[in-house]
Amino acid sequence: MKLPIPKLCKRRWFQFLAILILILGGYFYYQSHRVSQESLKTFTIKPRDLQQTVTASGTVTATNQVSLKFQAGGYITWVGVKEGDQVEQWQAIASVNQDDLAKRLKKSLLTQTSTRNNFEDTIVDYDYGISSVNNYDIQTRGDEDLVIKRALENNQISLDLATLDVEIADLARQYANLYTPIAGIVTKATDEHAGVNASAATTEYVVTDPNSLRFSAEVEELDIASIQVGMPATISLDAFSDEEVKSTVSSISFTPTQTLSGNTAYIAYLPLQSDSRFRLEMNGDVEFLIKEKKNVLAVPIEAVIEKDNKKTVTILLPDNKRQEVEITTGIETDDYYEITKGLSEGSTVILP
Repeated sequence: MKLPIPKLCKRRWFQFLAILILILGGYFYYQSHRVSQESLKTFTIKPRDLQQTVTASGTVTATNQVSLKFQAGGYITWVGVKEGDQVEQWQAIASVNQDDLAKRLKKSLLTQTSTRNNFEDTIVDYDYGISSVNNYDIQTRGDEDLVIKRALENNQISLDLATLDVEIADLARQYANLYTPIAGIVTKATDEHAGVNASAATTEYVVTDPNSLRFSAEVEELDIASIQVGMPATISLDAFSDEEVKSTVSSISFTPTQTLSGNTAYIAYLPLQSDSRFRLEMNGDVEFLIKEKKNVLAVPIEAVIEKDNKKTVTILLPDNKRQEVEITTGIETDDYYEITKGLSEGSTVILP
């Protein structure tokens, strides 16, 4: 038995409307599906070069640098340098008044002479009780004569003290002049003019060898195990941000320091090539090259999901279906994981 077709369905305008609805429905479905595919963010796996790095901040310092100070205060009678001057090794820098020091030395010499005469007179006075004298090392004939022995020992002590006073006074006279043990540039001179009083605590002259400049990088404790002597690095100074300086790690400090943020860090030293533009305390950053692999497959870190000690990615199949794939990774950079297993070249990975 056939069901009767409603008269409405036989009308042409109704048939036309039904066909139009089907066409429009199909079109909108197609468009929505195409837009969904176009808005999907994907990444195609292909070979690339990867570099695993560690970055750190630091400043320009110097390997060869000396701080020169007077051993005692005094009146500065001569200054031969000012800040920025070039100096040669063992060049005189400054000196304090030596008149008082010369008088002190003369007084000490006279005291030593008088003490030595008294000592020798004592030997003559107690000659009967002395068995031998060897460079002022005196042996008595018997320990029972304690008076003789004590008198000789006291005179020996007085002579030794007088001799020490002479040596100290002579050293003070020598220390009245400052000499630089290295050649370089005077980078600090607290007193550039004679006629003022020098202080042993604050008067200072610093000489720096410009050929020994280095970059001192503060590497945080969590990263220091990755840094090795001889490791290549790239330095970028703030003053020359568009330039890169290649260097290698020459040494790493054994004792820690504390960063401005309160973290523990160790200093990695990297020599700088001679450049007249470089200055002490210039700030910058350094990038240490930990590992490098060329022409390896890689996937963006953002595409990787880590769960239960596994790493997975979602790939887009040719039929537009999605599939979750477990992967094994190698080195990690700031942006990529190296793929050692699970994906092949040309695979399309869906990004979040």
